[in-house]
Amino acid sequence: MADPVLDEELIANLVETKPSPDAVMRLLAGATMLLVDSYDRKTTRDEFLNIAHVALALHSYASQYGNIANMQAMAGRGKLDDAVFKQTMDNVTDLVEYYAAAAAKYARRLQECPRSKDKIH
Repeated sequence: MADPVLDEELIANLVETKPSPDAVMRLLAGATMLLVDSYDRKTTRDEFLNIAHVALALHSYASQYGNIANMQAMAGRGKLDDAVFKQTMDNVTDLVEYYAAAAAKYARRLQECPRSKDKIH
């Protein structure tokens, strides 16, 4: 099997993209690919945590940037009102609850994994 190395030049180019409404997906993809690549490269735990922190923060803030840009565009077209905000918040709340439950499921499954000191892992 070949080394699972991603195109690191592409990753660097994606995350170096200047923020703009059209660039949000590039930043999100780059942040995700950076996280996966750091795992594939078997970085140390400390280095992985540093990279994960940066990658997840970039992903979060790029998402927020995209949301704000979308709200500005909608406000400029007169399409924002309390009903739209409530519906959007309800939808996002459902997604947060869904992914939080999925994350908790994985966290509980990881508790069942052998520790590195165990003879079999």
